Amino acid sequence: MEDMQAIKRNLFEKVHRRLTEEARRDLIGKGITTGNTERYDRVLSLWVNLQRAMQFRWSNEIRTDAQWPWEDQDARVCAAWDALTNPGNEQALEILSHQLPDGSQLEVVRKALQICRERSKDGSPK
Repeated sequence: MEDMQAIKRNLFEKVHRRLTEEARRDLIGKGITTGNTERYDRVLSLWVNLQRAMQFRWSNEIRTDAQWPWEDQDARVCAAWDALTNPGNEQALEILSHQLPDGSQLEVVRKALQICRERSKDGSPK
C-alpha cells in the first residue's frame, strides 16, 4: 500500500513540474512578466496541492467526498483552499481562469477568485 502511495506522490510531483513548465512557457510567450510568472507558478502549485488534498486518502482513511473544495470538511482540503484563496493570489487566479477550458476545474478557479476578492475587500490577512 505504501508503494502505491509513493507512486501517486511521484506522479503528482511529475505532473506538477510538467504543468508548471508548460504554463511558464505559455505565459512567457504571451509576454507575462517574470513577477507574474512567479506568482502564477505559486498559484499553480497551490492548485495542485488542492487537487492532491481532495483525492488522496492516507492509510485506509474514510471520509465523505465533497464535490467542491469549499464544501469539503477535511482539514487538509480546507487549508489548501485557504492558501489558494489568499488575496495575494488574485492576479494569478485571474490568469489561471483564462487558461482552463469550461468545466468543473474552471468553476473551482472562478469560485476561488471570487472568494479571494471577497477576502481582499474584507481585509483578511494576505
